Amino acid sequence: MHYVVYVLGAKWHPRRKILTPTFHFNILQQFVEILIEEGESMTKSLKNTGGTVVKDLVPFFSEHTLNAICETAMGTSLRGLGAFQKRYIEAVHRMGELVTYRAMRQWLFVNWIFSLTPKGREQKKVLKVLHGFTERIIAERKLYHDRTNNQYLKSFGNDTSAERDDVEPIGLRRKRLAMLDFLIAASREGLMTDLDVREEVDVFMFGGHDTTAMGLCFIFALLAEHKDIQVSIVKCESPFLSQKIN
Repeated sequence: MHYVVYVLGAKWHPRRKILTPTFHFNILQQFVEILIEEGESMTKSLKNTGGTVVKDLVPFFSEHTLNAICETAMGTSLRGLGAFQKRYIEAVHRMGELVTYRAMRQWLFVNWIFSLTPKGREQKKVLKVLHGFTERIIAERKLYHDRTNNQYLKSFGNDTSAERDDVEPIGLRRKRLAMLDFLIAASREGLMTDLDVREEVDVFMFGGHDTTAMGLCFIFALLAEHKDIQVSIVKCESPFLSQKIN
């Protein structure tokens, strides 16, 4: 699983040149609405727990950070795919445990030896789940472009939406070129293979949701320990919250 955590230098540089436009601040601004909606959904989910004590926040945060990275970077919504999403999150966490297990046993660094062990066989099954998830995300986005006659991919080479504030609307939302759109366009122009696209999606799906979820867990743990900081945050945000309620 060489590309889930990092991409080797030989492939990293040309891919970064392709992806750099997707991180222009004007494009990122287009996703603020999605992040706000997901934040509100997370708050609602937390309120719906009632008097139940949530002991492990990692799965809770992971669900919402995964939604956010899928809809922003991948252009695909996971709403209504609870079981499918849950299976992926569980596979990510299990993969982390397997990597840690292997890292503590040097004799398992040799791939063929590890592949013969029970853990190695389990990792193969877990990878199948992870890759199946990303392949489905890619396939759905490709299908979207096929249905729209690739009209949003044709401007890949000279797209200027990153440098202007007006973006063509589709329905109720503006047209957003997600990171995955640039990868698909690059693959159709022969700049990347399908495997290259999947590797990049693996990297961003894993790093984009799991790392953020862990960061949120640490933030909330620190806030729980420092009540004075909680009070300061409430005072700071109260004017904005009251405006929204009104």
